[in-house]
Amino acid sequence: MRLFVAFELPDRVREAIADALASLSAQLPPARWIPGENLHLTLAFLGEVAADGVPALHSALHRVFEGAELHRLTLGSGGTSPPCRPARLAYVSVEGGGELAAVRGGVQRACAKALGRRPEHRTFHPHVTVARARRRWPREAVEKFLASTADLEQTWRVRRGLLVESRLHPDGARYSVVEVYPLEGPGAD
Repeated sequence: MRLFVAFELPDRVREAIADALASLSAQLPPARWIPGENLHLTLAFLGEVAADGVPALHSALHRVFEGAELHRLTLGSGGTSPPCRPARLAYVSVEGGGELAAVRGGVQRACAKALGRRPEHRTFHPHVTVARARRRWPREAVEKFLASTADLEQTWRVRRGLLVESRLHPDGARYSVVEVYPLEGPGAD
């Protein structure tokens, strides 16, 4: 199973992103735009995991999320990667401060312990990927994207984490939720 751990986005946050991008996608070079139902904040990409490893992973993640001290996340501005150069990836940043970094660290440690290996490790820049360009976007396209996503400012209470399976298809990834982890720690509703 090809798995990742994420926070889901509430419908109103996904709708705010979709509204900001509705007319923009037709004005930019071709890209694979992520459908609204697939928008999420990835905490750890695990890659291929044997089905018999999922129960231990589930147990470890349950412990992380039940004690998570995370109250709110906020959409920031749009960004692209690589930064300040022709871009292949467009995203909206997410702000959550030290609480988000602590939860992400707990998820990384839990996955490493349960699977006997570290998840994909990159410097954590919390974001929601919205598009992947087939060809690099030129500077003017990047600037148009950044201007259109500068004022999203949506804040929401995090309610649950997800373990998600990603199946690759020619028209894009298809996601299915494997496990749901309600947040039960301080600050949870």
